[in-house]
Amino acid sequence: MSEDSTAFLVIYIITFLIGFPNAVLAFCSCIRKIHRKPLPIDIFMLNLTVSDLFFLTFLPLKMKEAADDMVWNMPHILCRVSVFTFFAPLYSSGLFLAAISAERYVCVAFPVKYKSPKRYGLMAKFDHQLLLSVYILTFLIGLPANILAFITFCRKVYRKPTPIDILLLNLTISDLIFLAVLPFKMKEASDNLNWSLPYYLCPISSFLFFSTIYTSTLFLTAISIERYLGVAFPIRYALGRRPRNAVIASCFLWLLGSLNLSIVYIVPYIPSSDNSSYSNLHPNPHVTICYDNFTIEQLNILLPARLELFLVLFCIPLLICCFCYINFIRILSNLPHLGRRRRLRAIGLAVGTLLVFTVCFSPYNISHVVGFIHGNNEWWRHFALISSTLNACLDPIIFYFSSAAVRSAIRACVNSLKEKIYIVECRNCCSAGPCKTEAYKETNPPINLG
Repeated sequence: MSEDSTAFLVIYIITFLIGFPNAVLAFCSCIRKIHRKPLPIDIFMLNLTVSDLFFLTFLPLKMKEAADDMVWNMPHILCRVSVFTFFAPLYSSGLFLAAISAERYVCVAFPVKYKSPKRYGLMAKFDHQLLLSVYILTFLIGLPANILAFITFCRKVYRKPTPIDILLLNLTISDLIFLAVLPFKMKEASDNLNWSLPYYLCPISSFLFFSTIYTSTLFLTAISIERYLGVAFPIRYALGRRPRNAVIASCFLWLLGSLNLSIVYIVPYIPSSDNSSYSNLHPNPHVTICYDNFTIEQLNILLPARLELFLVLFCIPLLICCFCYINFIRILSNLPHLGRRRRLRAIGLAVGTLLVFTVCFSPYNISHVVGFIHGNNEWWRHFALISSTLNACLDPIIFYFSSAAVRSAIRACVNSLKEKIYIVECRNCCSAGPCKTEAYKETNPPINLG
């Protein structure tokens, strides 16, 4: 190992060992302060802490790179992940530090005017715009990717159904249902979380929105079990592998998720005008918020139900996924005849799936536990949904690495797009001048679509 690589490795290790526990402590302190009395400076500090935690969580990737003398020996997909997670928090930390400095300056320069309650409204409006932006981004990216995956898996299941394709098809359907109801959440976010749509749409949209989040976790768990059994018991599992079993399991998972989320109908929201004991956590208690206005009696039913969701539909699937993928990686690492490229792709898929599972679903499920401990409806639950919303964008990555048919479909779409761009360029050149000359053909050769 060179001296530069050693220096980088030492700096990374020291940064991680000192920074991670301090960042966790700062995160807990900020959460407590915001829970007691939310102030703009504390919210900016919390975001700065989250940015640092994000940076430190993925810093071991850079440690591994430095330990390998700056040679990238990990899956290619992790290279982009490490670059993004290394530099994005650096710039976001700078932005949050600038926001903190501006907050402190304005507080000192205009103490009376700045202490006006209007600033909380502006801050809330900014948060709602952030939520709306995430919803729109997820919808625009996730919808075409999931439609393409849905068509591909339908073709595969129609030609030769396999358990893994049936489970992936159901995961795609879950994401498509989620994306179909996302416009309702966009409308809610654009109205500053005030539910202005008809009453009957609230329980429907809430049921579909939340149930598909949890069915996604269940199908990701089923996929992890399928992969582990296929590797751990290849002969026995190949003999007993039946698509019918995957169909039965899919029906059971849909039923399990739907039954648990029926709490949306058991404890519906109450319009603020009819709710005298509405929680005072929201800055404006006179608005009607979909599935967020609850009486004390309703919270006594709802909070234990949310804790059950955390335990049954998050913790158990997460433990199963960790067990299956850790053993999946261990078994593949010990196979002598498996090619290095296939081994790395499979390991990258397992690690990526676990990251998607934990990053997307942990914040919102943690809000269930925090709400149960505090005995109230946490105000930041809406923003914990941001990571769960992004799951619809990240699932297509799993589809891409899981299925050769999806990779072929994406390549076909890209090649078709290149062909159309080439045709348009040819037409534009023809209308502009001598496009049919041999010189143009030499400088613009046709694209090989094979």
